[in-house]
Amino acid sequence: MLVAGCALLVVLTIGAIATCAVLRRGSASPAAAPSSFSGEDAFSQLRDIVQLQRWYGAGGRGHALDVLEERLRANVDTVERQSFQRLEPVSGRTFTLTNLVARQNPRAKRRLLFGSHWDSRLWAEEDPDPAQRDRPITGANDSGSGVAVLLALAKHTRGLASIGIDYVLFDGEEFGRPQGGAPYCQGSSYFVRTIETFYPGARPEAVVILDMVGDRDQNLYWEVSSLRRAPELTREIWTAASALGLPGWYPQTRHHIIDDQTPFQELGIPAVLIIDYDYPPWHTQSDTIDKVSPTSLGGVGAVLLKLARDRDARGASR
Repeated sequence: MLVAGCALLVVLTIGAIATCAVLRRGSASPAAAPSSFSGEDAFSQLRDIVQLQRWYGAGGRGHALDVLEERLRANVDTVERQSFQRLEPVSGRTFTLTNLVARQNPRAKRRLLFGSHWDSRLWAEEDPDPAQRDRPITGANDSGSGVAVLLALAKHTRGLASIGIDYVLFDGEEFGRPQGGAPYCQGSSYFVRTIETFYPGARPEAVVILDMVGDRDQNLYWEVSSLRRAPELTREIWTAASALGLPGWYPQTRHHIIDDQTPFQELGIPAVLIIDYDYPPWHTQSDTIDKVSPTSLGGVGAVLLKLARDRDARGASR
């Protein structure tokens, strides 16, 4: 992500190679969805995620995609891979980036999109030790935490009557660098440019992006662009947190952040970023699983579950 006010970066790309392959259909489990969200379940998912090589150019990156796709496939109807190529101009290397797009109730016209980036950072430029800054990071909170919540949440949103949920794991959010290079948010930007592939008719009625949501010392504020571009959705989310009695959700603005919600906002789609940006291990080698709390993950998952069920109930009653 990029905090607004930093210099915008120059877009340097090569011709994109788009591949959208449907990997499995009709695979959602017939078992009843659980009634309440489990932070422990999400934390268990995170334990596995941090073992995966999620940074660009990693030898095990293909395996990481396979694992994430398999976890999604267990609770959805379709999973598609959306691949494209981008040049990283500082290193001069070209990387293949891949979004995972998983859909529940794909025939439903009303849709919500829940997303998070699955890539981890290849550079740790904020690390206090200069010797560690050119090494990839674990990315437990940034944003293994968001992915873990979505993998656990998909079990709970099966069988909604009036809406469909799209779970999108974006690649390339971490592609940018503070000084020069390609922009951040590559995967979400590419997804939005090709949005008619997935939404030939109505676009999603709401987009919620998770990034850095597992901090043990969790403090979640309204993000400035989210409140400005999607005020009703922002308030709906924080009202749900209040109704659930969750601490640490503050209905006031704190940061303006360019993240995976930004391309959707620019297209006029209501999109909100949930993020705890006040996280000292950000972009350092200290972003490890011991900094993440099952309680924090559980609260975020419970809010999204309430949001989905409330909207489904309102639609079913029409």
